[in-house]
Amino acid sequence: LIHFYKRFTMNTDFPAEIRLYNISEPLTIDLVPSWDRLKILNHTVNVTEETEASITLRGELAFLYKVAVHCTDSRGQGELVQELRVEVTRTSQEEVLNRIFGGVLAAFLAIAMLIMGCDLDMRLILGYLKKPVGPSIGLICQFVGMPLIAYTIGYLILSELPAARLGLLLLGSSPGGSASNFWTVLFKGDQNLSVTMTFCSTVASFGMTTFWIFVLGSTIFAKEDGFSIPYLQLFISLISLIVPLMAGMTFAVKKPELASRVGKFSRPFFFIVVLAASVIGIYLNRYFFSLVSWREVVSGLLLGGSGYTLGLILSMLAGLNRSQVIAVSIETAVQNPSIALMVIQTNLHSPYSDIGVVPVVAFLLTATGPPLLIGF
Repeated sequence: LIHFYKRFTMNTDFPAEIRLYNISEPLTIDLVPSWDRLKILNHTVNVTEETEASITLRGELAFLYKVAVHCTDSRGQGELVQELRVEVTRTSQEEVLNRIFGGVLAAFLAIAMLIMGCDLDMRLILGYLKKPVGPSIGLICQFVGMPLIAYTIGYLILSELPAARLGLLLLGSSPGGSASNFWTVLFKGDQNLSVTMTFCSTVASFGMTTFWIFVLGSTIFAKEDGFSIPYLQLFISLISLIVPLMAGMTFAVKKPELASRVGKFSRPFFFIVVLAASVIGIYLNRYFFSLVSWREVVSGLLLGGSGYTLGLILSMLAGLNRSQVIAVSIETAVQNPSIALMVIQTNLHSPYSDIGVVPVVAFLLTATGPPLLIGF
């Protein structure tokens, strides 16, 4: 058996002492990493008795690596005797920047929710809620269909990457956002229905998103992974977005004229938030193209495609008109990735956060933007 400390910082040489037990004959021990981004110097050790040996590890990217321990005897017969997990994290400076980015993003989202609350026309929302066929279908799609689809896709494709599965589940359990309203208007969908669905899903998210992460997230990480999902922090992160939304709506009732002025800044502010988050996010997650594989790309594409299809089918079965069908379909598929990114960046440490954001970014690149233009 081999034991050594298995968590260190990327791009640093980490000396490790390995202890070899139960040696009954001369053996050759070979340590083979699961990915060549983890370098192991002195990876081959010849032993004749119980001993200690020195190796040096160097991880080029923050990731959860596996190291296979192969044992070969003097007769040339070899076997896999052990598999070790090695956590390579970001540098402390980058981890601090990552936390700051998550905090700033959370603050921007809170302000955006406040402005969104000021900009909502409650008369239109109440009008739809009196006959809530569209919003009800949307909630069923977003908080029943999408979480289950995301979990299934993760189970089938991302089974060996628990953190990526959690990121995909968080995305699938997130509410709609301003992006879905934009795309709905662009494709001549029912804007009022889209805004109503965004409002309803945002209010419901602090309960439903936490529920699905608690129910399904608990099955993703095995006990031997040594990782626990911070449910309380997730709940606090989500409810911190609902409070400013309700505050904005209250402000709109108490001070309608001033709220109307504030609401006019919603689109410019959303644009600034998206631009700033994109620039900073790209820098902090610049390793995305090194970490991403076909698994994350296909997972994001399947989640988006399933959302469009599910919203389309259920809204057509409910007899909604064309513009309403477009609104439900887009609102179902175009989740609010900013919430998923914020929750991951502020609640998970490296390398779990680095792996968790990969399917979210892959979803943005494959299921929204230009692919959405082509699809519709």
